Amino acid sequence: MKESLFHTLDQLLAVNKGGEKKNLLIAGKDFATLDGALYFLRRWIVEKHFHLLELDEACYDWHPEVSSRDLFERLSVPNTVLLVKNYATLQWSALTEDTPHNFLRDAALHRHYGCGNDWCPTDELPHLLFVVALNDYQTMYWDAREASAFATYRVPRDPARFDKK
Repeated sequence: MKESLFHTLDQLLAVNKGGEKKNLLIAGKDFATLDGALYFLRRWIVEKHFHLLELDEACYDWHPEVSSRDLFERLSVPNTVLLVKNYATLQWSALTEDTPHNFLRDAALHRHYGCGNDWCPTDELPHLLFVVALNDYQTMYWDAREASAFATYRVPRDPARFDKK
């Protein structure tokens, strides 16, 4: 798995440096498969000397950081990759713009900080290389436009392929 995931991440990096805004969904059916992929993602980040910012969409502890601009500062570090666990897992109301998922969607699709409304300023995120979503594809709530902004890496199910060399 290491080589195929590293190759996928290198390709994604090249596409984004070419001007596109593409992200990666690492999809797996259970925690063990996603945990193996997460291990290799973190190794790739360290080898590239990039900055990894991890959020969990199903956890609410980071929400106050959005309006206080602390999260903007963390996303503004050069060569940042944003990892979002449980991306698009919760079915947020489409009627309200200021949901955590809409904030993450704006970062993924447009590399903007904010939801495009008045309560939170919209700033560019030029140092955000791409977003990596970690989830089971079958449990996600997202529209076609959002899904098309993500390439999918399906984690192999065979646990023997998880050797962490």
